[in-house]
Amino acid sequence: DGPGIGANTFLHREPDPAKVRRELEVLRGSGIGLIRQEFQWAEIEPLGPGRHLGAHGEDTWAKYDRIVAAATALDLQILARLDRPPAWATPGFDPATNPRVQTPPADLDQFARFAAELARRYQGRVNTFQIWNEPNLHGEWGGRPPDPAAYLEMVRTVGSAIRSVNPDAVIVLAGLAPTIETGPDNLSDILFLRRL
Repeated sequence: DGPGIGANTFLHREPDPAKVRRELEVLRGSGIGLIRQEFQWAEIEPLGPGRHLGAHGEDTWAKYDRIVAAATALDLQILARLDRPPAWATPGFDPATNPRVQTPPADLDQFARFAAELARRYQGRVNTFQIWNEPNLHGEWGGRPPDPAAYLEMVRTVGSAIRSVNPDAVIVLAGLAPTIETGPDNLSDILFLRRL
């Protein structure tokens, strides 16, 4: 009964709403029923908790609203990938100078608050959430070794906040990177799952 085939999308990187719509139409026409779309916390709340303004005063929700509206109109399910904390949530780590690396926020409750706000905003249109991405790689921990126990705490904290808004939400384990490494930098997906 599920959507069958899914695809990763990075539609937040495309500024032209018409191109976003065309890409979604092509995906739908190809038999795709679900998109995994990143919702970057750093883009949505760059200036602080609850502050949804960009550098030029623009509403930082606007492009994500357009993506959700276009996908919903085409009957595409959305799996929302939640990650990329803003600099204010990661003291001592500046995401702008580390574009290919991220680190968990200092306060998981802030991440949970953001996730609950997103779940509330898109209730009825986004029901599936992936918390973080590839937590078995050191690049997802600010260059520190992967930490399955800390990731589990993140999933519990953020997932509970989402479910407080949407009890029917589906929380998906982050995609794991395929690797055979055994640490300390990266951890095989199998080892990570066992420790998790």
